[in-house]
Amino acid sequence: MNRLSAFDLDHTLLNSNSSFRFGFYLHKQGFIKFHHLIKCLFFYVRHKWFNLSIEDLHYKSFSALFKGKSTELVNLHVEAFLNDQLEKMTNHSIVLHLTNAKKQGYHCAILSGAPDFLVKPIARKWGIQLWYATTYQSDHQGNFSKITKVMEGKTKAKTLLDLAHLLQVNPPEITVYSDCSLDLPILCAAGKAIGVYPDRKLRKLCSANNWEILE
Repeated sequence: MNRLSAFDLDHTLLNSNSSFRFGFYLHKQGFIKFHHLIKCLFFYVRHKWFNLSIEDLHYKSFSALFKGKSTELVNLHVEAFLNDQLEKMTNHSIVLHLTNAKKQGYHCAILSGAPDFLVKPIARKWGIQLWYATTYQSDHQGNFSKITKVMEGKTKAKTLLDLAHLLQVNPPEITVYSDCSLDLPILCAAGKAIGVYPDRKLRKLCSANNWEILE
């Protein structure tokens, strides 16, 4: 029987937020200014406590950090960043679940709200061909111009179910790993939902629904 294991990235397969870590890395390299980082932290505070939507957080952070920047230069920094920090960011106990699922012949996928230029090379390093991320578009000069898709919430759930249909996996045979209550749509779409170091709201949902918790 076909099975599918789907994993969130930040605070699930990784022990931190890859976008934030990359932003600080770019600042240390002199690629972005400190006040742009402060703006993004301000946007995050608004998202966390003042009802700024996750989509608006993405758009505002993109405009502050990446809009107009060279995709080629950013990708060069991504390679150096991952060589330096991926091992330190990796949540090895959860990556072991990914590795074991692969060994058992399950289809494995990463669905992440992080930008595609981060998710793609991380997935490749772990041997994962199925990955889905927030998508950035470039203009004819090779500079980032806009976000074309934010991979969050309902979008993740639709992507997961479309993938399962393509792979001929029935919903009861899908397992989803995530840390965040914002991923409730994808967790509810799975036959088995697993909270990974869950946030407070997700922890309550895990208890209410008898979902497994990994810590």
